[in-house]
Amino acid sequence: MRGRASERILLDLMMPVMDGFEFRVRQMQDPALAGIPIIVLSGGWDVQRKAATLGASACLQKPVDPSRLLAMVGASGMAPAARGRAGDARAPEGV
Repeated sequence: MRGRASERILLDLMMPVMDGFEFRVRQMQDPALAGIPIIVLSGGWDVQRKAATLGASACLQKPVDPSRLLAMVGASGMAPAARGRAGDARAPEGV
């Protein structure tokens, strides 16, 4: 991730070597990465609660609908207050 600015991170919670929770801890410890919003993707249960715990700007349950993902990626540049509560899995209006 270093070397170029990222506008958002798509974070899968169930990754093989470092899970999404560990990644988020490390991200928040790095001032250069801490402000980048995350969208949580997971095939596990209770995705909204986990995403809210991580301070995610949005979350999606897998399998992911590509049109919802694109809508969320486009909307994730907004402040969380503008979209509603953190971890809200609803697509923006009109999607």
